[in-house]
Amino acid sequence: MYKDVAQLIRLSTNNSEVEETRIDVFVNKKSVARQEFYAVYQLGLKAIYAFEMRIEDYELSKAIDKFTNKPVYATKIMYEGGEYDIIRTYEKKNGIIEITVG
Repeated sequence: MYKDVAQLIRLSTNNSEVEETRIDVFVNKKSVARQEFYAVYQLGLKAIYAFEMRIEDYELSKAIDKFTNKPVYATKIMYEGGEYDIIRTYEKKNGIIEITVG
């Protein structure tokens, strides 16, 4: 069902050091919809790709921030050698999440 592999990247701080956690996930790369592209552009960002993946896979990047006790997720994704910021996530039907990156 999924054609590509990417890595979700979560950054967290441990004392004064930044720790990076990478999780391999299966994804389908999609084009960014025109409406999505312009909505993000108005915020001063540039949407490059959209990825679909299983919500369970995205949840693997979840951790609890020890200072706020709130969940934190991946903020970046590595795909075909490029590292992209996660701009937006959108939960779809059937256990799928769509991630827009730029």
